[in-house]
Amino acid sequence: SGDLLTTPNLIGNVMRIDNQEETASPAFQGSQTKSTNYSVGVGMNTSFGLNGKYTFNVQNTEITGVNTQLFPQPNFGTSYNKLELSQSLWKNGFGSQIRAKQAVIESANLTQEYTARHRIQDRLVAAENAYWRLAFARRTVEIQEDVLARSNRALDWARRRSALQLADRSDFLQAQAGYDLNQLSLRSAREEVRNAGRAFNLLRNQEGEVVAETLFIPTVKETVATKGLSRGKRYDILAATQDQRRLEAEAQSRNEDLKPTVDLVANVSWMGRDATTGPAISESFTGAHPNTGIGINLAVPLALGIVDRNSRGNELAKEASRLNLEGAQLSETLGWNELVSKLADAQARLALLSTIEGVQKEKYEGERQRLLRGRTTTFQALQFETDYATTQLKTLQTQGEVLGLLSQMKLFQGEEQ
Repeated sequence: SGDLLTTPNLIGNVMRIDNQEETASPAFQGSQTKSTNYSVGVGMNTSFGLNGKYTFNVQNTEITGVNTQLFPQPNFGTSYNKLELSQSLWKNGFGSQIRAKQAVIESANLTQEYTARHRIQDRLVAAENAYWRLAFARRTVEIQEDVLARSNRALDWARRRSALQLADRSDFLQAQAGYDLNQLSLRSAREEVRNAGRAFNLLRNQEGEVVAETLFIPTVKETVATKGLSRGKRYDILAATQDQRRLEAEAQSRNEDLKPTVDLVANVSWMGRDATTGPAISESFTGAHPNTGIGINLAVPLALGIVDRNSRGNELAKEASRLNLEGAQLSETLGWNELVSKLADAQARLALLSTIEGVQKEKYEGERQRLLRGRTTTFQALQFETDYATTQLKTLQTQGEVLGLLSQMKLFQGEEQ
């Protein structure tokens, strides 16, 4: 989380020093100085550019080789409490870079989350489409089996009439050809069921082509009456939005790195010193010996040409990311509008096909009765049967198209976090 950049941190330090370098005046400075330093405290940055650190420090010092008459206390303890503050005025001015870095972290986390959500949602939609594919493939087999059974009855009828020389042999051959073609269509439909079963099982992380479950298909009337979903957000577009925010924040942070450093600094310490550590610590909390300081830190880049080029590059990166996002958002809008238009058109076609299917069924059944009474040709009856079967399959195909479009609309149901 970006909040970690502005939360307090525990800081500490332990150091043992043994200094034996030659001194200018050993009588005053000794020949060897040993010290042990302990420091513990807290520090934090703020979102408005103020950085602070408070530490409690203890130091034990031993000086050897010193003239004790000139330096009567060669071994002593020192303690001090120190508060350090720094306010940025230009680079990271009033926390601008800290806030940019927070935005980078937050947007990267949201990009990752939205991308994962989109993958899950996309897989669920793919599984739903695979479900419909298998369900309609099974229904197609049922239709083809029914068509083949009708073709078989027509073939038997034509065979008997041909054997009794009540009809031309061409009628029998026409019925035989129609039966063979329907056998081929049924084989293709069964192959599609196997393929659809494998695809559906794969999305369920299962092997094989057999799906034991019964699959439900709504009625044509229910499918026509189903309302489209209301538009939400696509998770991939939400991810792109956060990624664009991240790129802009990164460019802003890089721009801050190019600016001069102008920091107002201040510190105050409360000192304590004694022959032993305990009294020194107590003295440091009395505030009797304060040490204060205030000043300005300054650092200015001298390679102005490089700074200018980098700054322009950062601005171009921000502009490119903005244009990419606008393109993705436009594609989202156009994609949704196309789905809505296709759904309305497919539902209208489905309603019309349902009516046509009823008419074709009635026409076929009437022609079949005429054939049994010898009042029409086998070719005519087979043609009417083909028209009816074609309409059945077209209705089924269009119903699958409607349900597939409704599934695709579920990709537009993302929610911003």
